[in-house]
Amino acid sequence: VSIPIIARIDIYSAENCILFCELIEKAGADIIDLNIFFFPDDKEFRSYDYEKIFYEIAAKVSYSVGIPVIIRQPINYTHIINSVDQLFYRGIQGFVLFHYPSIVDVDINSLEFSKDNTINNEFLNYYSLTWIAILSSHFPRADFMHNINNPCSAELAIKSLLIGSKGIIFNEENVVYIDECVKTLNDWMQMHGFTKIEHF
Repeated sequence: VSIPIIARIDIYSAENCILFCELIEKAGADIIDLNIFFFPDDKEFRSYDYEKIFYEIAAKVSYSVGIPVIIRQPINYTHIINSVDQLFYRGIQGFVLFHYPSIVDVDINSLEFSKDNTINNEFLNYYSLTWIAILSSHFPRADFMHNINNPCSAELAIKSLLIGSKGIIFNEENVVYIDECVKTLNDWMQMHGFTKIEHF
């Protein structure tokens, strides 16, 4: 294919991850999209301990491959600017804001946990906008991407690009809106005299 291939890798430890990332690079991936997942549920761990593991995994991956590595930034870090600074220092070149934590609900009929799909995506979309604006001003050489959740709109994509996003990530549910979004985006650019993304 003639387009870049982004390989998303979900991991929770560095074990076996380095070799796998090297193999993904050899297979032809252009970018590694790293999703480091662990849930902070150990009361013996301090927040620093979790962050240290996160940074170490990110550094090992970025130093072991020759292609760019972007990372899905967790929403639950206390000091997001410092977190991005630490990751950028360790070779991470792009950031997806935000990787949302798993939210669970309780089904009172089956008496079991269930995934909560009613989370306020609109709030999270605009929360990400705020942080992209802040972070892109602090780290002009880093690439920030907006992970847009439902509802997805061309207007939100335009806002995201205007405040510093270098790209938009569509979730699976939003794929059907891509053509419409691109058309609206092109129309808006024409109306405002923008001929390329850099003009944003």
